[in-house]
Amino acid sequence: PKSHLEILQGEGDIKEIYRNSTRHTYIIDAKSPLMIKENTLFYPGWELRSNGKKVNIYPGERGVIHAKLPNGLQKVELKYSDIRIYKQIKYLSIGVFTTLFLLLLRVIIKRK
Repeated sequence: PKSHLEILQGEGDIKEIYRNSTRHTYIIDAKSPLMIKENTLFYPGWELRSNGKKVNIYPGERGVIHAKLPNGLQKVELKYSDIRIYKQIKYLSIGVFTTLFLLLLRVIIKRK
């Protein structure tokens, strides 16, 4: 893509402030209401906030994140955090792995 965040409809200026794999921050001066495309694939767990207020996001063409923003100066933050079920599955996996590791360690110690 030409840039990480693009304006599809409306008029405004974008300045990228910070970007890593789970957090993207921009300052947007929207001269009119905007429809934006953030060139990140939509996935449950992504959340967009404009000046601290949650903004609805949806998958657009090719599954990238689309959203509508009001006019005005705004700090826009897109963050990813695991949804509840993913967190639970990760904890369960860690628990199973730890249990199996301890059982294997116990068998090894008994043989010696």
